[in-house]
Amino acid sequence: MKLFLGFALQEFTAAAMYRFEYWLQLAGNLIQMYGIYWLWNTLARQKPALLGASLDQVLTYTLLAMVLEVILRASNLPRYTISNLIRTGAIQADLLRPLDFHFHLFARSSGLLIYLLLGQGLLGTLFGVLFLGIHAPASPIYALLFVFSLALAFLVGFSLNFLIGLVSIYTIEAARISWLYYALLRFFSGQMIPLWMFPPLLAQVVALLPFQSVIGVPLSIYIGRLSIPAALQAISLQALWAGALLLLGRLAWSRAQARLIIQGG
Repeated sequence: MKLFLGFALQEFTAAAMYRFEYWLQLAGNLIQMYGIYWLWNTLARQKPALLGASLDQVLTYTLLAMVLEVILRASNLPRYTISNLIRTGAIQADLLRPLDFHFHLFARSSGLLIYLLLGQGLLGTLFGVLFLGIHAPASPIYALLFVFSLALAFLVGFSLNFLIGLVSIYTIEAARISWLYYALLRFFSGQMIPLWMFPPLLAQVVALLPFQSVIGVPLSIYIGRLSIPAALQAISLQALWAGALLLLGRLAWSRAQARLIIQGG
């Protein structure tokens, strides 16, 4: 635990050094939130039946989806880190260290997540509550379930990015794959459009993928879109995805590490 906290604090401190970038990202998020607010208000006036939920629920969902961009950014760390280490050859140093590489990246990602949540996440939520109509969770029970779901969302996001990062071991440059992955994640997670608005066939496809566990499930719980039994079922599915992807990541790293040792001599 002490080692985990040490790496998390290291990444927290490193992220805090880039203050100008922090304020630029925050400003960009707030501008996006303001645009989304007016977009859904306009759609509600023109075609209210299109929303499939109350305007308050849709606004809370879509605005918080922008706030939860911090989860996507924090979980991106292993993808960028592995790609950079492979491209520069610095991965050799990590192989020589008596340290679990998977654990190391998870600790650093957790530190970055805490930094982003306490900064951009908190300020973005406050801005949404004060000026754009973000509502509190449907009930205290939903609030508690949301916290559990959010933790699992980060685990799923981290594991997906870790696996995408390992692709660079075989391709050297994984930028295009990363762009495709990020586009699919933002769409199929329900960040761009709430999942209940998807056409039935597309919704069935989304249900088979882990992406909805990152954004759609936590926010559907938050706004009370799911009943308590349905929310528990959704969280159980998140937990299954999180466990399966974590295990798959460790297995993939073991195989990739052996390949790196063979290539490096």
